[in-house]
Amino acid sequence: MKVVQTIYLHCKKDPCIDDYIWNSFTSDMSKHEVFGVLAGVQEITFEVPNDFNPIPGQIAVLNQEISLIRAKTEKKIEQVKDQIAALQQLPFLDGAVTTSAPKDPTFSGADNDIPF
Repeated sequence: MKVVQTIYLHCKKDPCIDDYIWNSFTSDMSKHEVFGVLAGVQEITFEVPNDFNPIPGQIAVLNQEISLIRAKTEKKIEQVKDQIAALQQLPFLDGAVTTSAPKDPTFSGADNDIPF
């Protein structure tokens, strides 16, 4: 099967490598600064086998995405488990909450003790 595709070649200076990078797109992306300036338009023609089936490749990419999601999720679960383990190591006396803030001996807790 003969395929004809128009490509739009863009150029942008990359400060990290102090050189120009070239990218091709299927449309003019020069209105978005991040893609650089349009350097040229080229129509290319290529042959794709008649029995070409993109579905297995697409499925493989999605399976890779599933693997990445699982790895990230497992990492996050391990971080949460570590937080739980750290909390379980903290001392807690008979459910009593203690504070190191000094108590004001002149304040009884009644509303009339408020100085304003």
